[in-house]
Amino acid sequence: SIGQSTLSVIAQHPEKFQVFALTAYHQLEKLAQLTQQFRPHVVVLRDHQQIDDFIQYCQSVGRFIPEILTGEEGLISCATDKKVDMVMAAIVGAAGLAPTIAAARAGKKILLANKESLVVAGQYLMDAVKHGGGLLIPVDSEHNAIFQSLPEQTRQYHTDEIDEIILTASGGPFLNTPIEEFAHITPEQACKHPNWSMGRKISVDSATMMNKGLELIEAFWLFACPLDRLKVLIHPQSIIHSMVRYCDGSLLAQLGSADMRIPIAYAMAYPNRIPSGAQALDFTKLSKLTFFEADTKRFPCLALAYQALAAPDHAPTILNAANEVAVATFLDRRIAYHQIAPTIEKALKHFSGYAVTQFQDLLALDDEVRAFTHQMLREVARLLKIGVQRFSIGMGKVIYRHRSTKTGVEWVISLLPLGGYVLFTHDPAVAISDPRNDPTEQLIGDEKSPQNPLKPGEKYFTDAKPWERILVAFAGPFANLVFATILFTGVAWTDGQTIVHNQIAAPAVQSWAAQLGLKANDAIAEGVALVKRAVTLNVDNNVIGGPITIAKESGKAAQYGFAGFVVFLAMLSVSLGFINLLPIPVLDGGQILLNTLEWIRGKPLSTKMTEWITRIGMAMVLMIMTFAIMNDVRMLFEKN
Repeated sequence: SIGQSTLSVIAQHPEKFQVFALTAYHQLEKLAQLTQQFRPHVVVLRDHQQIDDFIQYCQSVGRFIPEILTGEEGLISCATDKKVDMVMAAIVGAAGLAPTIAAARAGKKILLANKESLVVAGQYLMDAVKHGGGLLIPVDSEHNAIFQSLPEQTRQYHTDEIDEIILTASGGPFLNTPIEEFAHITPEQACKHPNWSMGRKISVDSATMMNKGLELIEAFWLFACPLDRLKVLIHPQSIIHSMVRYCDGSLLAQLGSADMRIPIAYAMAYPNRIPSGAQALDFTKLSKLTFFEADTKRFPCLALAYQALAAPDHAPTILNAANEVAVATFLDRRIAYHQIAPTIEKALKHFSGYAVTQFQDLLALDDEVRAFTHQMLREVARLLKIGVQRFSIGMGKVIYRHRSTKTGVEWVISLLPLGGYVLFTHDPAVAISDPRNDPTEQLIGDEKSPQNPLKPGEKYFTDAKPWERILVAFAGPFANLVFATILFTGVAWTDGQTIVHNQIAAPAVQSWAAQLGLKANDAIAEGVALVKRAVTLNVDNNVIGGPITIAKESGKAAQYGFAGFVVFLAMLSVSLGFINLLPIPVLDGGQILLNTLEWIRGKPLSTKMTEWITRIGMAMVLMIMTFAIMNDVRMLFEKN
């Protein structure tokens, strides 16, 4: 991070720099360790609720406890303190705006790593620096490179000398990823930058190239450069950080290894230079340097930034606020990666023409955009999904598998051709037991397939509400019944005929039939015996069979032609649906029962109880399967 890189430079030059204040949003333990090492006068925490925890962390790693301030007021107090010479403005997002402007008004030397301050309030910040009499030096590697390449007297764009300013971009982790796969990008993938080690939010911005879009707006304010003279080039190696093309054909560029300590050391020591601790760039190890135009279809956020900067209103403020909310929602897995840009675009259209006459109006606009974007994304993510790992036909050892390259879901055929299962993504943090001892894992047995991370918008099955899990469990049997209904309907439509049985001529007066309301021409279905057998579970053992019986009956059905075979499939589907609804734990009916109990109790069953119920359920299923197969064998031998 910028903060740790800054402290690394300070640690190398204790004779030149001393830490006055440190701040952190939530990493209290790390903050306590740095406090013991650098002994700042003040530490600023997020709020008063963190004070006790921070003190405990300090006492666990040392005895030094500095003065503790909290919130935005604490940040402003430190940034404007008379003992402070320079301020590293590196708080992510618009939260760093107020203390940065306060430092500018106080005439401090500002090392600007918080690009949102310029994006949201560029004119206000530059005016504050001018009126305060301070100095603003960019720390972002690209802007720091431009700063070093511009004329030393002014560090500004000059129409008669400079043709264009070129910002380079690595292209992020998805430079060569097919666009159709963007919907399945995970936060972990988006945060894995190929060249730089950065925080989660800025890593996602780099992946979408919103980071470069914000840097365009930042360059517009820092160097007074017109939009048509600002250009972005993809440079995957991240060796040349930016360039300035002069009117005489010269091209000045700043080169260096991908280490933020280089621009930080330059900004801290300016106008002098000091060692940064970064590894020197070795040209003999460079294989190639490549450059190409940025594709706005692949990086729509970059196009949105150009549009915002060209707009007559305060569109950059809208752009930044909507992006912060969208990225945070993506990192929380509540929207997909490819939904970030459309979310920002909708916010830009919604707030187009918003009137801003003073700084407070700008802050109000920022708040309104965030509220609007939050509401919009709640609508996008209202249909919550549950992550799926595998669909299997059959149980036990996997004999064939195919993994979708787009979704990551496995489609498998297992050894035992009895039923099947859906394997949901489980949360490793709440696994109920060692998989080697988990009966469910043994039933679906397979250790060769690692679990996929959750996809954007998905959640763990264990995180779903009880009623959601009940619906998921009911979906399988319901699908069986729907499938059977479709088959029956198809046969009746193509090969059926209307038949009326046992019509009543006229019920006798005062008879039981008349009292039940039966009338002339009513038909009586021949189903009383079937209903009685179903209610009393009085089923002949000879009708219970396994794979052999199913194969034999399917052969008989096929003798009646295609329609007969389809009817057999429909009956088989109905049977499987009702069997799955039996209240046996490893079946869907058992899951419905267990989740209903959890819903009623208001809390889940204990881990031990769940594990034992699962074991019992698996034993019951195996007993039924064994009985069916033995019945198959018995009937086969009896026939012979």
